[in-house]
Amino acid sequence: MEKPQYVWRLPESVELVREYDRGRIVQARFPHSGSYEVSVDITDARGSTAMASVTVELGAAPPFEITFAPLFSNQLKREPLNILMRPRVTGGHPEDRITGYAYSVDDPKATVAPNNSSGVINGLTAGERTVRLEATSRMGQVVEADFQVSVAANQPPSCEITSWVSGVYTWYAAQCSDSDGRVVSRRWYLDDRLLSTGQSIRRGPNDPAGVLRFEAFDDGGAAYRTTLN
Repeated sequence: MEKPQYVWRLPESVELVREYDRGRIVQARFPHSGSYEVSVDITDARGSTAMASVTVELGAAPPFEITFAPLFSNQLKREPLNILMRPRVTGGHPEDRITGYAYSVDDPKATVAPNNSSGVINGLTAGERTVRLEATSRMGQVVEADFQVSVAANQPPSCEITSWVSGVYTWYAAQCSDSDGRVVSRRWYLDDRLLSTGQSIRRGPNDPAGVLRFEAFDDGGAAYRTTLN
């Protein structure tokens, strides 16, 4: 071949990216799957010509699929529940990537905080909840994935109040436990005045009179309350 010239015929939707070796080799971008006819006319220095053609068959890329490996703020999935979503993406075109992540949830009291691809859902309340991810790819693909979670109601702590007399003093002690969390605070009141945040309290004959109250809170905000004479 002396001074060959190559004239390529590409389908209208196909984009010519670049040529190599004086046009003998071309790189082209095919936008969609399907069957494409590609041909080339070759002319040498003496004017002799030849033609070659090929049918390019392109299959569709597998669809994107999204699953989740969530992390829960407590193993019992008890309200208020926070979830770090952590999506796992498979499928899609080899040159495509998920670039946008938008999370939502059907709980009006919960909030959504962006955290790169892993959204953080904060403050889910009891009930059947659905977290939805709408993801967009670099090539414009839109993928939706739902995650269902059953959020258990928070059970309040339970407490047992004991009392005993020692000399002129009366002691009160609270033994508290929480079946689905932990007790984070204890408070003793005389009427509306806070007396102590300890596990026990002492009252003597010279202390002011009033209504003695006790309350305890768990890590989910549920309370145990009682009034003592």
